[in-house]
Amino acid sequence: MNYYTFHIGDFRGGTAHLSMEEECTYRRLLDLQYDQENPLLDDIAHLARKVRSTQELVAVILNEFFTKTESGWVNAKAIDVITKHQEFSLKQKENGQKGGRRKLPQTQKEPNANPKEPKAKPPITQYPLPNTLINNKDFIIALQEWHEYRQQIRKPLHPRQYPAIIKQLEGWGPEASVASIRASIVNGYQGLFEPKQAAGQRTPDAKPPVPDAISNLF
Repeated sequence: MNYYTFHIGDFRGGTAHLSMEEECTYRRLLDLQYDQENPLLDDIAHLARKVRSTQELVAVILNEFFTKTESGWVNAKAIDVITKHQEFSLKQKENGQKGGRRKLPQTQKEPNANPKEPKAKPPITQYPLPNTLINNKDFIIALQEWHEYRQQIRKPLHPRQYPAIIKQLEGWGPEASVASIRASIVNGYQGLFEPKQAAGQRTPDAKPPVPDAISNLF
């Protein structure tokens, strides 16, 4: 075995009384058994040389943590883990000889080849628009561009924001709204701002610019 699970707490609790040399000898004897996947040879001098420890330390650890059998010294937990590993390896080998894993029936759907592929975004026209805007092709295209632009800069709009946005754009009218959207995209803005009229050309009843009213929505 090249790998086995090591529970630090269990090991620490069962070896707290050992000296540093005894603990090191125990770990090396365990590793040797996992590596060989067999009982340890009943030859203390041989084992001491294999784990680079003394015969006295090896004898102490074997008598406390291992059991002597006809085949050699075994640690109960290590042998249990090794047995399960060997059973699993044998089953894997048998499956390989049978042609690998069972193939899915043709009627069963295969897993998605690219699960991270994003789902298609719904069109912007799914949101309710007033007649003054829904019938304007340029406005619909510009609003869709704004929707996609906000996703590209990783500042997507939440569906709950759209009612207030649409209401504000309706007040500006389709042409002014299109100009505002495209100006924001070109300049890299996150919000929308009402296009400014030339100085001295504002009509008396025109509403003043309200950039904060909509920019705060983003």
